[in-house]
Amino acid sequence: MPTYVIFALLFALGRALIFIYQKFVAKYIETDWKIFAFLYYFSGIIMFAVFYALAPWDFTLTNITAVAYSGVPWFLGGVTLYYALYRQDVSITSGLQNLKLLFVVIFANIILGEQFSLVVYILIGLLIISSFLVAVDEKIEWKDFFNWPIAIFILSLVLFSLSDVMAKRAFALISPISLMSGNILVGFVLSLFLLPFVFSKINQITWPQARVITINSMLTFSIVCLLIIAFQDNVTISNVLSNLTGPFALMLTVVLSKFKPNLIEKHTPRVFKIRMVGVLVSYVLAALIVFLS
Repeated sequence: MPTYVIFALLFALGRALIFIYQKFVAKYIETDWKIFAFLYYFSGIIMFAVFYALAPWDFTLTNITAVAYSGVPWFLGGVTLYYALYRQDVSITSGLQNLKLLFVVIFANIILGEQFSLVVYILIGLLIISSFLVAVDEKIEWKDFFNWPIAIFILSLVLFSLSDVMAKRAFALISPISLMSGNILVGFVLSLFLLPFVFSKINQITWPQARVITINSMLTFSIVCLLIIAFQDNVTISNVLSNLTGPFALMLTVVLSKFKPNLIEKHTPRVFKIRMVGVLVSYVLAALIVFLS
């Protein structure tokens, strides 16, 4: 099995576990998206120190430029993502998450020259469609997808896709772990521009809230580093596998709900069956894409 497959799958599993962790600590999550974004990226300086210690890199203009091409859209993608998530029901945005694959395919083809057979592209399209099954919700209506927060959410997917593709270009100069430390440093610096918007509210932040956001930041950045490492070999297929986060999260939630029933969302048996079909289809399509690539 190719190394990038292992790292991408570990990322998907890790993100699923973080998703479940966020359910446990939901009551401590900050309700102001600007404060959350600021603390999330500002506290990232901790993981910058860790990754930089593991893989130091020279702060030359060439290296800084390469990092900025990946780090700036990565930070902007996060900020726009949180703006959208704080204004839109997560059941709607989760169904659109796999649209990122579409943008990755386009950017990877144009910028990196990654190309695959027509069959693989068809399977990727089917995988994007199957993601809607995993996130199906009886309360969702078509009109819920046509509003400003959804447009911002899609913009965040475009920015994350661009960051992923530019990350691979940076590997000609620095290692994946070095790039991850660079991206985090970019996020830390740019988070300071949010300070004027949150300064008056900082004294309202409780210690449990700050602790939860910092832990979330450290866990997420550690997991994202696995995906960055996978990009060394292939950006498109690594993203295909990373998008198994939804199916993994659903399966883990079902298992853990045996011990903590309130973890699983309340849905009709029909919706639950559709979601499980989506999970099975996603696994099969992802396996076929890897096999045929």
